[in-house]
Amino acid sequence: MSFTGCASANKVAYKTTAATQVTVDAAMTGWGDYIKHQDAAGTPVSMNQRAQVKAAYEKYQAAMGVVADAGVSYNQAAGTTNLIGAQAILNTAVQMASACLSDLVDLIRSFGVKI
Repeated sequence: MSFTGCASANKVAYKTTAATQVTVDAAMTGWGDYIKHQDAAGTPVSMNQRAQVKAAYEKYQAAMGVVADAGVSYNQAAGTTNLIGAQAILNTAVQMASACLSDLVDLIRSFGVKI
């Protein structure tokens, strides 16, 4: 994903973040429902699986923090010679957050959770 101009970057970042949040909410809601169902069925989810999901979620949260910081830097660089570098950093941050989101969703699905 590449941004062109401050207004466009802000708009794209907002839309990307909103869409990502919907996906994360669905994944984590599905995970919570899965845990409840497994507990009720007498086959609780292992502590290892819980720890894996927790770690993947925390990695995703950290990546989104980097996106937010990169977005601030991008906006501050508007109209300066640093804009291209800030844009590259923002693009990379968004790609990394997307990969973390994909890893989280794939992990949850690997346990049989439908999202």
